[in-house]
Amino acid sequence: MPTASISGLSGVAYNPNNNTVFGINNNNDATHGLFEFTVDGMFIRKISLGAPTTDFGDPEDITWMYDDVYAIILENVVGSAAGAQIVITHINTSTTAIAHTNVTSTIIDISGTMPLNNSAGEGIAYDPDRDLFYVVKEKSAAGGDLPATIYTIDRSGT
Repeated sequence: MPTASISGLSGVAYNPNNNTVFGINNNNDATHGLFEFTVDGMFIRKISLGAPTTDFGDPEDITWMYDDVYAIILENVVGSAAGAQIVITHINTSTTAIAHTNVTSTIIDISGTMPLNNSAGEGIAYDPDRDLFYVVKEKSAAGGDLPATIYTIDRSGT
């Protein structure tokens, strides 16, 4: 039975190496960040993603890649012309905060692959055998006619 309830979680990733789950919250308030839980739902910690309006902006999902490496999909990137990015970063047991511009993070600009609006990357998965990301774009906002789409993206962003 879960012991912590976090509203606004928009993505989740399981790490088989340490048997924990990360949930990502993209609310524009104090709950903005990453939350680590045991597989039984026990809260372990919160990892700051900075202020939602000045750093990560709108993180939508997270995926475990290998070891302590994760990828986070962002839409509406703060301070950038890019509409969507994949941020590859290390999260270990001592990580308390992740900055969008952290020198240990790799940023893949996928704005040339996806539309530049608030219906860009909503979900992400990683294929370690092919070293590819699968990113889902939600369907267009009300009145739009573009369907949800799954993109295959390599580390160059294409």
